[in-house]
Amino acid sequence: MKKHFIRNINYLFVLMIGLQISAQNIKGVVLGEGDPLPGATVLVKGTNNGTTTNFDGNFSIQANQNDILVISYIGYSTQEVEIGNQNNLTISLLQDILDEVVVTGYGTQKKEEITSAI
Repeated sequence: MKKHFIRNINYLFVLMIGLQISAQNIKGVVLGEGDPLPGATVLVKGTNNGTTTNFDGNFSIQANQNDILVISYIGYSTQEVEIGNQNNLTISLLQDILDEVVVTGYGTQKKEEITSAI
């Protein structure tokens, strides 16, 4: 019984090492219309693994080659990027076309639908 337990622990250890080896450090920059986007969210799709960009739009995250990064920022369209064999990415987000919305204390309304002072 003890022999099987130790062998299973060894298999688990080898599996964990294999998973760590396949993960790589991905670095990159997120731009919006040529300017860096500080505070953009970078997530590995389907996981809780994520980070945000720094003041210069740079990020660093651990991911596998077959993972997909999901990049989002307020006012910009969310973009998904396949990592593949890249480890240094430059991602340009496109500005999202939004209707003007006014947030009120009890809900939201489109700006053109407001008929009174807020």
